[in-house]
Amino acid sequence: DYIYFDNAARRVYLSHGVDMKVMDADSNAIVATMTGFKRNHGVALVPDLGKGFISDGEAAKAIVFDMKTFKITGEVKTDKDTDYILYDPASKHVFAFNGSAHNITVIDPANNSVVGTVSVSGVPEQPVADGKGMIYDNIETTNEVVALDSRSLQIKARWPVAPCGMPVAMGMDR
Repeated sequence: DYIYFDNAARRVYLSHGVDMKVMDADSNAIVATMTGFKRNHGVALVPDLGKGFISDGEAAKAIVFDMKTFKITGEVKTDKDTDYILYDPASKHVFAFNGSAHNITVIDPANNSVVGTVSVSGVPEQPVADGKGMIYDNIETTNEVVALDSRSLQIKARWPVAPCGMPVAMGMDR
């Protein structure tokens, strides 16, 4: 579903539903394959802790792995249809965007615990973090963009994107 590039380690993470492939960006060699997922979508990396989190939508979980060994080390319960997953360095939290549940599960990666859930009143899609504490996300079913304060876990603004319908991908020029 989502491709993630880890520039520091020169690795590309490729989700393939039931497995996650990790490719060396320079040689194109597959350096790891993590398996056993029901339907994974993406990955979020927390370099300071050496941990990664993979969203598994059908299992409604974030799967935790060691960034050096690629071994699965734990899991965190999220909600229905966990899709995009994102690490926000400003809040030091991992955010799992749950499509069918219309919410976001907020995870403390230090202890793999849920610290909150934010309702977004629609299907969240691919978000971006500005690195300063705001996360912007497309809400596909309400045709809007929301601005989420990553520390207070409060929606600070909603902007309609009509006549655009069902916005999904988003990029940011920081």
